Amino acid sequence: MADPIIAAPQPFDDADLIRITDALIGADLSGRAVADLEILITITQHATDRLLNELEARGAIAIEDGGPVIPYVADHVVDTILTRCDA
Repeated sequence: MADPIIAAPQPFDDADLIRITDALIGADLSGRAVADLEILITITQHATDRLLNELEARGAIAIEDGGPVIPYVADHVVDTILTRCDA
């Protein structure tokens, strides 16, 4: 049986990313405790780190301007504290 996440059309559109994220961490985060949200961030960061290490081990990470180019198969960006430029 094909993995439904991997089998989704790529690049992912917004609806696919929302649906898959909801399946992984839940649709309604507003009712979760802050500690629960921190645990979810820890888990997703750990998953990202492991995936990046695997891509690096396979020689699948490009280096440009002295830094890695992180593969991201979507044009979707979520506005967060990490991406906002508050002047």
